[in-house]
Amino acid sequence: MNFSRRMALRCGLAGIFVAAGPAWAAGSTAYPAGPMQLGRRLERGLSDGEAIIVDRHWAVDFNGRGPGILIRGNQISVEVEAPAPLARIAQIEEQRDTSAMFPIELSADGQIVDAGDVDDSDEMAAAVQLAQSMIAHAGLDVSDHRRHLAAIEAAGTQLLDTMPRDLFFPRDTAWTDRRTLALPGGKTGVIAVRYEAERCVGAPWLARANRTVTTAVADTTRISRETWTLSPA
Repeated sequence: MNFSRRMALRCGLAGIFVAAGPAWAAGSTAYPAGPMQLGRRLERGLSDGEAIIVDRHWAVDFNGRGPGILIRGNQISVEVEAPAPLARIAQIEEQRDTSAMFPIELSADGQIVDAGDVDDSDEMAAAVQLAQSMIAHAGLDVSDHRRHLAAIEAAGTQLLDTMPRDLFFPRDTAWTDRRTLALPGGKTGVIAVRYEAERCVGAPWLARANRTVTTAVADTTRISRETWTLSPA
């Protein structure tokens, strides 16, 4: 079973670090001690070369819960960058509190088993759709080519919003997924995902995670990027 962003989130560290305090253990997995800060930077490319960039940060802490680990947290900041015509999207994102994604429950070996509820994936998908609609109404031609690209971008969004169980304690630190889609008229589209993660030095938890999703139809390419960071508060 995969976890969408409603159920789980990928975390990391901006720069490799050594935890300021001692690590505690639940079952066979050590986890960070003391207050931590989780950050996520999401950059979604738009059709005109512009991008929507959302930076969020949460205060989090890890605690043993029976044989597993419980992560509690709350959102502490959000900053949004968007082109002027998309100010409405920026306002929606800046006003949205995602603290409901906590608590996140991990198994004894650090794998996600449950999490709180947050509409992050649905909200961002709606934001991108709104951006495309606003750009189209600005006078750009919405051709078959653009409709095909929009459909492929939607599929790419699904890939970006699907999280593996091992996001906090990574097992696979580098992988690539590339998919080719058949389009009407004999054309093809491409979705490619590249993921890279770094574990904290001397510890099993994630230090930094970067993911890039590239969608392409003919000579048109769009790129979305995501970075998760985790550091002592």
